[in-house]
Amino acid sequence: MSTIALLCTDFDGTLINPFFHGQCTEEFMNRLFRHQQEGGIWVINTGRSFTYTLDGLSKFRSPISPEYIISLEREIYRHIPSGGWEHFSDWTELGRSQQEELMFQCQESLQEVYKQAVRHRGVTVVHEQEAFVGLIIPEEKIMCRFILELEEICRNFPKFSFQRNTVYLRFSHADYHKGSTLVELCRLINLSQEAVLAIGDSYNDLSMLDGEAAAMCACPANAVAAVKQAVSQAGGFVASRTYAAGVVEAIDHFHGRE
Repeated sequence: MSTIALLCTDFDGTLINPFFHGQCTEEFMNRLFRHQQEGGIWVINTGRSFTYTLDGLSKFRSPISPEYIISLEREIYRHIPSGGWEHFSDWTELGRSQQEELMFQCQESLQEVYKQAVRHRGVTVVHEQEAFVGLIIPEEKIMCRFILELEEICRNFPKFSFQRNTVYLRFSHADYHKGSTLVELCRLINLSQEAVLAIGDSYNDLSMLDGEAAAMCACPANAVAAVKQAVSQAGGFVASRTYAAGVVEAIDHFHGRE
């Protein structure tokens, strides 16, 4: 088996350029095939919803499917022989129920954020099943202003958190993020963090790129500065190439250390 027993990748901004066609490159496909031939597992760890992840994978057109999907940074799904997917453990339902309870506790504070958001031109309020779950904020200056507001909620409600990915802000529970969910998946399949390579590009990937959730960590050249800094501090690898090409470069880097 490869030293990289589990390859955990973000999707948007890491495997695909969201402003391009979003399809799997031949180079990545070939490298992924070799990884799986060596007994390696592939996990997609994304902020997308599960349905939206499947839609992205359909457009990605990879002939190889990931063994696991982590969606919304906290839901674990396992690929089954019939070709479908199933919830893996009670982590998903536990995270969902705790998040709902927390959002209920914070609703008064979030209502103030909502009132400010609807007054800002260009800010989009995101709802899921009628619940206020996040914001889309294209302008960096306004993004920073709303982050300060959310950090105030974090001080008042220690379990409240939020995830940022480019222009997206999504409210979350502090115990459920890409890093903690990756650790839980490894526990479920009895795999040491020493054998895990995690690769991401944006702020919501930071929790799995600290050297704790995965002993090996990396980012493509297009990663935001905060991610590059975190990866470097964790002794990881900052690729010279962007998107999927950078992912391949990172896999080869750690594979070459065997």
